[in-house]
Parts: sequence; structure tokens; C-alpha cells
Amino acid sequence: MSYTLFFFWLVQKFPSLLKIKILTAIGYSIFMWAFMEFVVLPLTKIPHRPIVLNNALIAIAILVICIGLPITYMASSKMSIDKK
Repeated sequence: MSYTLFFFWLVQKFPSLLKIKILTAIGYSIFMWAFMEFVVLPLTKIPHRPIVLNNALIAIAILVICIGLPITYMASSKMSIDKK
């Protein structure tokens, strides 16, 4: 939920993020993956595991499809409703 709130805050500050929705979704998904991998997980007691490129790409693709694209399109529709 915090990622979604942060995204909607970013879109309000920088509405141009919604011009190319697919690139925004991909970029934000990469940000979410990297933040979890390099900030959140090291703060837990989960043992460190090496990053495997194939697994990272699969994880990012899942984030793009399940989170990045839906919140990008929701933010886009919210912004168009707010303009009316």
C-alpha cells in the first residue's frame, strides 16, 4: 500500500509521468524491486542470497504486470477525472 500511496504522490507532483504509461510502469516496478532487494530485505533476518539475473527479471515482470500497470492506469484515470 505504501508503494501505491508513494506513486500517487509522485504523479501529483510530476503529472508528466503518465505520458508514457508503459515506461512509467516498468520504471516504477524496477524501483519497487530494487528498494525491496537492497533496502527492505537487508533490514530483515532473512539470509542474504545472491541476485540471479533470470530470477530478478521474472520478479520485475511480475511487478510490472500485477502492480506497475494497474496503478499507472488507475492514476491516469484519476488524473483525468480530477481535470473534469
